Amino acid sequence: MRALFSFDEALSPGVLSFIYQIVSGFIALFAVIGACAVLTTINTGGFFTALLTALGMIGGGVAVILLIRLVGEIWMTQLRIQDRLGLILDQAKQKKS
Repeated sequence: MRALFSFDEALSPGVLSFIYQIVSGFIALFAVIGACAVLTTINTGGFFTALLTALGMIGGGVAVILLIRLVGEIWMTQLRIQDRLGLILDQAKQKKS
């Protein structure tokens, strides 16, 4: 929990995946609720408009979840590279001393 609120340590992949799952769950929930809200207007004259809007909301939710996944993977890769470079720097300092 300390790594989440301080910038001294990098976040572990487990913490990042947990945050990703929670955020993805909320986005999926709101997309489904929004699609259901649109489908309640299906009795009106714009049947296909309401159907396409509901499908668009679900598709938009999936797109946002995939975008968050991509950003998370890039962030974890950057953190791994930073960690490895820190280890190499420490090893070089030890050899120099």
